[in-house]
Amino acid sequence: MPVKSAKTVIGVKDLSFTYGGNPILERISFEVKAGDYVGIIGPNGGGKTTLLKLMLGLLSPATGSVTLGDRDRIGYVPQRGSTDDLLFPATVEEVIASGRTATRGVFSWWTKADQTAVTKAMKTSDVSHLAKRRIGTLSGGERQRVLIARALAGEPVVLMLDEPTAAVDAPSQEAFYAFLQKLHKQGLTIVIVSHDVDIITHEVSTVLCLNRHLVCHGPANEVMEHSALEKVYGKQTKIMHQH
Repeated sequence: MPVKSAKTVIGVKDLSFTYGGNPILERISFEVKAGDYVGIIGPNGGGKTTLLKLMLGLLSPATGSVTLGDRDRIGYVPQRGSTDDLLFPATVEEVIASGRTATRGVFSWWTKADQTAVTKAMKTSDVSHLAKRRIGTLSGGERQRVLIARALAGEPVVLMLDEPTAAVDAPSQEAFYAFLQKLHKQGLTIVIVSHDVDIITHEVSTVLCLNRHLVCHGPANEVMEHSALEKVYGKQTKIMHQH
């Protein structure tokens, strides 16, 4: 396991967000420390994706704040990425290379450092052999690795993923989560949104449960025993925890 640091890489304080006059998130506060592996869970409509977009700066809060060490060093794999990229006529290497834009800027010259970062990201994600393939010809599991490689090409200190296994079959999901564990053990801080409570709580170290409010937040094993979680999901949480 990576050595935990006292350094806060993401600070969320009194965060609220409304849409069309309706409250989506209310007074959310928590911190993500360097080396954390955080799972964000909650019912549909509970605000999980909204929270992620607020943390990324893609949405502006009604109140409160998000503090990031370096916004340019945040890797992001969006929820619809695995399907939206299918129509884009690019090779795997070109898709991954686009992940360097935040680091180098749109109009900067391509450098040896850029190519080194792309090559490393492909190797880390085990997609080097797919480099010349069109993104639309890959399986769901392969595409997800490519999208993570694109995020890794920017050399992030935090990797954020929104429902990354939504379009991936069960065997590929297992390999995918093993891959995330490898990245985490290498020291990468990971924040992942998922509807799959059972899998996430067995993979991550810290769980944050949202249902407009912050229902509970803490070590995965403690959160699974939290009485508030049962109120959100019903008695199925007790059943899941026994598996």
